[in-house]
Amino acid sequence: MPEDIGVIPCLVSMMWTSSAQGARRQRERHMDQACVFCRIVSGHKPASRVCEDEFALAYIDLRQFHPGHTLVVPKKHLNDVRELTPDMGLALIMMISRVT
Repeated sequence: MPEDIGVIPCLVSMMWTSSAQGARRQRERHMDQACVFCRIVSGHKPASRVCEDEFALAYIDLRQFHPGHTLVVPKKHLNDVRELTPDMGLALIMMISRVT
């Protein structure tokens, strides 16, 4: 994989049932709203979109260090890369292949 392509997971909110989990849900909802990747995916933050599908978005970083540096992110907010489903992981890899 070329060094100018990155896969950056963002964060996902989850449904919680107990009061302790409810407090955590409130924090994660806040993180979702503050997540720069989610704001780019939703169109609330500017980005030069290269390619997108149902699961992933590829865009040129507006503050790129190397010309053409492209970020590939899932469209679903994730807490951790380990939350990627096989379908989402495959979609990210396929997107990287398309923009490489």
